[in-house]
Amino acid sequence: MIEWSVVCVAVAFIAVAAAAIWVLRTVNQTFLKAQAAIEQLQDDSEQLRIEVEELLERANRTFGKLDEHVHAVDPLFASARGIGETIEQVTAEVSAVSATLAESAVEHIRLAHARNEQRIGDLFEWVDFGFGLWKRWQQHRSSSSRTDSPNA
Repeated sequence: MIEWSVVCVAVAFIAVAAAAIWVLRTVNQTFLKAQAAIEQLQDDSEQLRIEVEELLERANRTFGKLDEHVHAVDPLFASARGIGETIEQVTAEVSAVSATLAESAVEHIRLAHARNEQRIGDLFEWVDFGFGLWKRWQQHRSSSSRTDSPNA
């Protein structure tokens, strides 16, 4: 009878070890996917930053050229103030676009974070389930060992 108990314990230990290995591999894969997503997000953010800088640089060059032309024809046009207001509006729109892009990047990061939290939550649910099974098996094992003992 003791031999069967030892065999059962060994089989149970192997099963628990296999489940632990599977859980750890799943956690590792989840972390690797999260790392890849974060790296992709960093790459995308860097590309977005470069594009915005290029856009702002081109806008600054355009505004510089526009300013040169305005000053060249300033004596002919008394409405230079109107052009200045237009430039301010364009700058405000560029700022609004930049703010929208920044908000989009933050939202993307927030969504990636939420997805990763969900994955980790699922993992902990499986771990909790495994521990519950192990506890039930221990209770079953202790109750069956009490009924199998000669003193009972």
